[in-house]
Amino acid sequence: MVFFFGGSFNPPHSGHRYLLGYLIENYPNETILISPNYISPFKDKKDLNQNSILELCMREFADLFSDHVTLYTNEIFQASPSYTYETILSLKNDHPKISLVIGDDHLPTLQNWHQAKNLISILESITLVRRTFPPNTDIPIPDLIPKNKVNILQNQLWDISSTKLRSNKNRNFFLQFLKPSSVDFLDSIGYFD
Repeated sequence: MVFFFGGSFNPPHSGHRYLLGYLIENYPNETILISPNYISPFKDKKDLNQNSILELCMREFADLFSDHVTLYTNEIFQASPSYTYETILSLKNDHPKISLVIGDDHLPTLQNWHQAKNLISILESITLVRRTFPPNTDIPIPDLIPKNKVNILQNQLWDISSTKLRSNKNRNFFLQFLKPSSVDFLDSIGYFD
């Protein structure tokens, strides 16, 4: 099985690290592909460029990389919006069993994703990360997703997001959620100016 963990990672932070650690601990022999994108069909232009996002991912996840956990860079350098369906489809030849890792906060808008029904049909499963529903509580699953394709994690909730970080571009605030080397890198490119 391959766990596909895509996102903007604008910037990557301790919540992403926590989730990756949780996946590694609970699925130690499975492959995890971390896939930062650059042009999302649902988000505005990023304030970090592609190389900066990759550098931050390398710094934030350095201690998690292994033969099983790698950075998948195909989406970050695309000149057009990245669609999860197209990426998963391209991975299927080499990885026939793929689980898409998404937060439960994405469920209400999943039907708006490009080729949503086709995406769900080609996935082995959808691994739901708890972002709003505490462990051991029910998560309402949209009818679009067959219940037998859902793998709900029992992870703890974390109170940080890239959006929250971007809304408070303060070095000391960032140091609470990013590694010091990442904050130093952001400082070196004038991110906090």
